[in-house]
Amino acid sequence: MARTMTYVAKDRPRIGRLGAGRMSFQLAGRLLDAGHDVAVYNRTRAKAEPLAERGAAIVDRPDQLAHQDVVFVMVSASADLEVVTTGLRRSTHSPVPRPGLLVDSSTVSTQI
Repeated sequence: MARTMTYVAKDRPRIGRLGAGRMSFQLAGRLLDAGHDVAVYNRTRAKAEPLAERGAAIVDRPDQLAHQDVVFVMVSASADLEVVTTGLRRSTHSPVPRPGLLVDSSTVSTQI
């Protein structure tokens, strides 16, 4: 039986960003400037730290974004996409949380 998911828009959804490369960093900054709550995971934490100075929460693992309403993913390799999205599904919390909406903007292969 297929599970139907429904996303309900909020005035200020909790936003997660997986990846803090050039584009993702700038987009996270725009969300912060607009007053959104943004949590960020990046494999190299130091790249995300300047976003913390602007109000972002920096998390240590992808699964720590699983409670966000919307998670944007922007990574540079197919294997990285698989690792971070699998990490979102393997949260240690019970019951297993998942983002309300996952938006992938990575330019990687669809053949994972």
